[in-house]
Amino acid sequence: MVSSVNTNINALAAIQSLTVIGNQMTSTQSAIESGLKVNSASDNPAVFAIAQGLRANVNALQAVSDSLSSGIATTQVATQGATSISNALTTLLQTVTQAQNETGAALASSNATITNALSNIDAYAHAASLNGVNLLSTASTLNVLSNVSGTNTSVSTSTASTSAGLGLTGLSVTTGATTLTSTAAFASGDNVTYVNSGKTTVFEFTDQSAALTTPPAANTTVVAVLVGSAAVVGPPAVAADPTNNSASIGNLQAAMQANGVASTENAAGVITVAGGTTTVSAGATATVTGGGQGAIAAVNAAITTIGTTLSSLGSTTVQLQGLQEFTSSLSASVTTGLGALVDANLSSESAMLSSLQTKQSLAIQSLSLANQGPGALLTLFR
Repeated sequence: MVSSVNTNINALAAIQSLTVIGNQMTSTQSAIESGLKVNSASDNPAVFAIAQGLRANVNALQAVSDSLSSGIATTQVATQGATSISNALTTLLQTVTQAQNETGAALASSNATITNALSNIDAYAHAASLNGVNLLSTASTLNVLSNVSGTNTSVSTSTASTSAGLGLTGLSVTTGATTLTSTAAFASGDNVTYVNSGKTTVFEFTDQSAALTTPPAANTTVVAVLVGSAAVVGPPAVAADPTNNSASIGNLQAAMQANGVASTENAAGVITVAGGTTTVSAGATATVTGGGQGAIAAVNAAITTIGTTLSSLGSTTVQLQGLQEFTSSLSASVTTGLGALVDANLSSESAMLSSLQTKQSLAIQSLSLANQGPGALLTLFR
């Protein structure tokens, strides 16, 4: 064996071994500290590139999940507001129905209750807002990100859920009620027929010159209404002023109220009948406008509209919740795949570190012995 003090082959080998072991220990310690066996492109270029793509997908899925969470919260707030409006409409229907035969102070009280209910409906609609988005105060559309490709799921309401949007502006007990007007005198024999809850009342104008019409059917009552401004006592049965139509209208109003018909007369001599259905005989000069029970119909229509809104919001909420569950599951799957590629096996890495530490100690001892070799040559020159 060639011995030299210039080149210590054994020391060089020990140093090279220590360098390799040091690099391995650095890699193992990095894996233990980060929990990743592939922590940079230099660890494994191909796997690191794939891992970066998966990380991008996980981040994108988190953005989708956040968007879905916001969309769900928005639809839930709108649903709560719409439910409150629906409950208010249910109570409002009861109010307008009960008030159909009310007059005077009771009618005024019911109308005040209706006004307050409409104010509450507007308050519910305007308060159902989240992050500046309100699906009830106006007809609105909210686009919710639903996948990493950028596809949106739309949440929309076709009609505002305010009192105006529900067609309840200015609602009162007499909304859509029958209105009786006359441009000329009622004549004897003319009649106004009122039907409500299966009961018919015929208000027949008479100058007392002839008998009243016999009730045509059961549950029908015929009530006399004097024509003109003065009661007539006969014979002879002649009205004091049979052309005084305002008096005839007044007599009709008095007769209606006396027989339980919810009606009012204004200064112009126009009678408004709140409930039931009112018709005027073909021979009369009076005209009928309006439909009767219009307030009830208006509230029922509003209930149908808010029901449609609730159905739409509910179905969309379920759809968004399904998408959120899918996104969460997909994110978990991608994260699991990413972990399989880059996560370190800490048990294995720990065992490797222990092994490398032992190798390092042996390499250091080997280097120490190698460095003692040239010193042994001195014994040859003694």
